[in-house]
Amino acid sequence: MADTGGVTTALAACGAASCLYGAGAVLQAVGARRGGGGRGVRGLTAIVRQVPYLGGLACDLAAWLLAMYAVQHLPLFAVQTTLASSVAVTAVLAWLFLHTPLVRRDALAIVGAMAGLVLVGVAAGPAPGDHGGLATRTFLVATVPTALVLGMLAVRRGHAVVAGSVSGLLFSLGATTVRTLHLDSAASLFRQPTAYAVLAYFGAGLVVHARALEHGRIGPVTAALWSTEVLVGAVAGTALFGDRPRDGGLLLAVAGMLLTLGATLALALSAGATGAWTPAHRPR
Repeated sequence: MADTGGVTTALAACGAASCLYGAGAVLQAVGARRGGGGRGVRGLTAIVRQVPYLGGLACDLAAWLLAMYAVQHLPLFAVQTTLASSVAVTAVLAWLFLHTPLVRRDALAIVGAMAGLVLVGVAAGPAPGDHGGLATRTFLVATVPTALVLGMLAVRRGHAVVAGSVSGLLFSLGATTVRTLHLDSAASLFRQPTAYAVLAYFGAGLVVHARALEHGRIGPVTAALWSTEVLVGAVAGTALFGDRPRDGGLLLAVAGMLLTLGATLALALSAGATGAWTPAHRPR
């Protein structure tokens, strides 16, 4: 188990990752809109050629590394809830740099998200130290083909909000799979089948998320993504690894998760916070 210092460091890593994810969401949405319009591989190529989208991916990569560190030291519910607060960061950055209106309700939701994070931080203890047994690792690897097919269907036929939920599922499965890894050395890492499952889940999640942003409003897509990530992460961490809050922290954890998730959904669906991202008013 991680000690108190390890928990504090992991929570700080989560907070930094949340800020980076918030900035990345703004940059990726700009790039997806600028490069959107095409279909299939050509459409995706047009998106990833956009400098803002590449900058967003760089933010995501840095955030992902920090979050994966946190996953090894904190319960999944604490990590996913903290990362969900990136929506508040996105709202603030859009207000500062894109002149998106930030109404009173949005400001209250941001305060609510921060308050929820304080509760989660107080309730979070160290991760159990369980990397999962053979059955858990086999399940997560065997689920990859089904998850990839689901992602493909979401890209081809799904509504943007459905695609947002599927991308959240893929990212959450990736984070869950990271917990199974033994990070003794780079050589040992690449000998673990679950390491390749992590790459598959996150790679597919990025593709599905890009398509969702191209064809839908950032608010509903982001709400679908994070609500799925928080719920799946909490269930998976509890069922597969025995994640628990620290002693006496269950009510605080539940209250913090609900407060943060509610504030996140309110922000993501707010006309004030997301109005600048509608197709009729694309940021440039």
